[in-house]
Amino acid sequence: MDVYENVVIGGFIYALGYSAGKRAFSLPANINLLQQTPMDKSLADVLIGMPDVYYLLEFKRRANKGDKEAQKLAFLQRYLSQDDPRFLEVSRGTHLYIESELSGEDLETRCSSYLDFQSQLKPVRLERIVEFLLEGTLIRERGISGDECCHYLGLVQQAYKAVDGVEGVSGNSGGFIIVGGTMSGTLKFVTLPDIRQFTMTRERLEKLQHEQTLQRENAMSRTRSRSRGIERGRGQSRGF
Repeated sequence: MDVYENVVIGGFIYALGYSAGKRAFSLPANINLLQQTPMDKSLADVLIGMPDVYYLLEFKRRANKGDKEAQKLAFLQRYLSQDDPRFLEVSRGTHLYIESELSGEDLETRCSSYLDFQSQLKPVRLERIVEFLLEGTLIRERGISGDECCHYLGLVQQAYKAVDGVEGVSGNSGGFIIVGGTMSGTLKFVTLPDIRQFTMTRERLEKLQHEQTLQRENAMSRTRSRSRGIERGRGQSRGF
């Protein structure tokens, strides 16, 4: 029996949400499953965004590791080496490769930075990867800023454009969703057209959310006003 990437991803996303809930993690955040979307080939399977940080996660079955992933890696290494060498460090702190295989009844996972998956994959349990991301260990160790995370996403997309004519760039992906929470446990959703907006601070995200709420309320108010105007017009017509 084999376990497909989307099954592992589903378990990972559930575990990430569960662990974030246990930590009362209330910052606006998002987990975007990009697999089989236009952004899959130009970024990765999963994009995790929180204020001032992004993570890109690529999931693969051990049995499904082929030449295509090695080709993508070569393009990315070459592209990053031509840019600021700092982004090699940013990549190693934010872009992960997770490989899985079923061994008996146990799911075995190995993980490394994406740049090093050909030589440095190590056994790591999926739940430990979840904790590692929530703790922000790699980000803190390397002093990675939100602006650097944002710029790195653009570099990845530019690098992958040369791989089989990859498409899917910031702004034309179909939109993204940020999920925020309150102390009472209420969830709030904000849609964004551009992944680069994830690097907003909490204050800016909350301001954006407030502005979008006002826009929706104003639109509903205008709709109600038009409806009342139509009804009044009908009433006057009946009076003649």
